[in-house]
Amino acid sequence: MGGELRHGHRRGSRKGAPQPGILVTHEVTMAQPAPCAHLQAIAEVKPPKSQACEACVEIGGTWVHLRTCQQCGVTFCCDSSPNRHASRHAKATGHPVIASAEPGERWLYCYPDDQVVQY
Repeated sequence: MGGELRHGHRRGSRKGAPQPGILVTHEVTMAQPAPCAHLQAIAEVKPPKSQACEACVEIGGTWVHLRTCQQCGVTFCCDSSPNRHASRHAKATGHPVIASAEPGERWLYCYPDDQVVQY
């Protein structure tokens, strides 16, 4: 997709991993609605600083997948993980957008608007 941000589906295919310095542009087609304002505000994807849930490491917890907050850059576990730290963080802080921190995945998710885009 050449760095373009595209609207996708929550369970759609996801390719690539966030890379430092990737600039995000927005492309909309007739069949796809424009990304929400939260997603449009992401100019550069913040990559994970490590491949671990910061909160799970502190408590000795486990995780399934990792997500990186696009506002502050922390990496927490997904909603399939027992502690759901990423969504807890979003609710507690109001930080709306996460990026998958999983190798091979290139997507962003907006919690308030329940919208996914690939980049």
